[in-house]
Order: sequence, then structure tokens, then C-alpha cells
Amino acid sequence: VERVQDVVERSWFRTLLASPRPEEFDAVLVLAHMDAEDELVAFLRSELRALVGEDMVIQFITGHSHIRRYVELDPRSSSFEAGRDLDTVGF
Repeated sequence: VERVQDVVERSWFRTLLASPRPEEFDAVLVLAHMDAEDELVAFLRSELRALVGEDMVIQFITGHSHIRRYVELDPRSSSFEAGRDLDTVGF
């Protein structure tokens, strides 16, 4: 297990997401075992936004609190938590 704050500073992470490469991917999907509103979600969104720009879609699929929830983080990013045992496809 590695700290999120350390991983986002690694060269492989920054090189992978560094612009200008918008033609190589349409969105960033983050799967995370954390609450939809965890402070690390906000931290990751901020770090990703700095690398991919304001127009790239960033979607977090989270799960920790076992509560169904959807949080809009900014106009092009959100965090979706699927409830207990991923029992929600969408809402």
C-alpha cells in the first residue's frame, strides 16, 4: 500500500497523464476504496485536473461507507458510491 500523496508525485503517474495527449484518452476513471467525499478524492481530483486540464472528464467510482451517493466535484468530474456490495448500477 502506498500513500496517494506519494504516488501522484511519481514520474510514471505524471508522464502517463501529462498533456498534450488528449487524443489518447477521453476520460480518467479512478476506482477507489474510499468514501465518495473523502478528502483524498478532492486531493486526487485537484492533482488530476492540474495534469489533464479542465475539460477532461474525471469519474471516481468509490466505495467505503456502503451508502449510495453521487457527488459532483466540478462541472466535469464526479464521485459515485454504489452502496453495499456494488448493489447499485446507477441512479
